[in-house]
Amino acid sequence: MIGLDNLNDYYAPALKQHRLAELTPFTNFSFIKIDLADREGIAQLFSNELFDCVIHLAAQAGGAIP
Repeated sequence: MIGLDNLNDYYAPALKQHRLAELTPFTNFSFIKIDLADREGIAQLFSNELFDCVIHLAAQAGGAIP
């Protein structure tokens, strides 16, 4: 499992760091700091990884679509 987040300050970065710390002991979890709006970075990720499925839970109320 790979988790993605840009760790911006839309809400408390400390809360995000705490949640990541809870996940790091799991050997089947890895984290990538990336913004979903980074089209080239996301394309590179999908070319490097063979995902069986993708679950998109990211949202930011009032955010503009690039």
